Amino acid sequence: MISIHENHVYPETVNLISEIKEWASYKQEKTNVDLRKAYAKVYSAHKYHRETFQSYKEWINSLNLGFGNVLNTAQIWGMVYDASDKTMPHQHPEFEYAGIHYLEADEGCGKLYINHEEIIPKPNMIVVCHGWDFHWVMPATNPNAKRVAMVFNFGEYNEDKWIPPSN
Repeated sequence: MISIHENHVYPETVNLISEIKEWASYKQEKTNVDLRKAYAKVYSAHKYHRETFQSYKEWINSLNLGFGNVLNTAQIWGMVYDASDKTMPHQHPEFEYAGIHYLEADEGCGKLYINHEEIIPKPNMIVVCHGWDFHWVMPATNPNAKRVAMVFNFGEYNEDKWIPPSN
């Protein structure tokens, strides 16, 4: 199941992009997101600027994307992909759904793959899949292309399905 929703403009997009770009880092100690599969800058508000993410979380939860009235977002973080950045194939099996909201997506910024289905990112596009679907992001084909996104997991959390990261 892949659900694509276009033209969802977060009212504070400019401020959110600015904050993500300022605080995103390749350093693991700056985030609670496991960076062994993500070769991109990550910004997690677990230590910094929680109010910005809380505002976004309330907005994304209010959208009707076909998953009930409220998404009930459990985890959320921002990512900045430069030209050579990518993520390796991975999944989030402990959650029902995983989603990404492209705040900025230049042409040639690199494609998203979900179970080998190719998705070309566009600004203000939200893509949702099952948490157990394998997904990954390829490096940009345009060396000047930027991609900034909010990433989230939602739905019922099932700790029994959590797979510890391998070293």
